[in-house]
Order: sequence, then structure tokens, then C-alpha cells
Amino acid sequence: MNITEFISQSQNDPKLQEQLKGCTTVDAFLAFAKDQGHAFDSGEVVAAFEAADKAAGEELDESALDQVAGGTGPGVAFGRRG
Repeated sequence: MNITEFISQSQNDPKLQEQLKGCTTVDAFLAFAKDQGHAFDSGEVVAAFEAADKAAGEELDESALDQVAGGTGPGVAFGRRG
């Protein structure tokens, strides 16, 4: 499973969404994904969230970009906009 498939799966799985709420940093997200049997790198994570937002017609604001790039953020992507 690639990162895009993992994100898509998480959007359709309330239990997975709940578990991901605790992932407030890129490192926490990567550790959680690894525990689930997936190996992603931080570049994949950032690119996937940017692509998902673009596809949804949204762009990350500077604060969200800083959080994702700075390591404080996949929880932002999973918990923020529905």
C-alpha cells in the first residue's frame, strides 16, 4: 500500500481516524504507519497531503505548511477539514 492508499483508507475508516488523531508530528505518523506494516518517508507524507489538499481544491496555508514540513503535523491533515 502506498501513502495515497493509506490516506484514502484512513478517510473511510473511523477507527483508523481515531488512532491517527494522536499523530501530531510527522515522526509520530511515520511510527504509527510502521506499526501498521507500512514504510513511508517524510517526503512522501508531505507530498501526499499537499496533493490531497490540492485535489480537494484547498491549499495549505503557511502555518499548516510549517507544521507538516517542521514535523508537527499529519494530525493536522487527518483531523482538520473533515
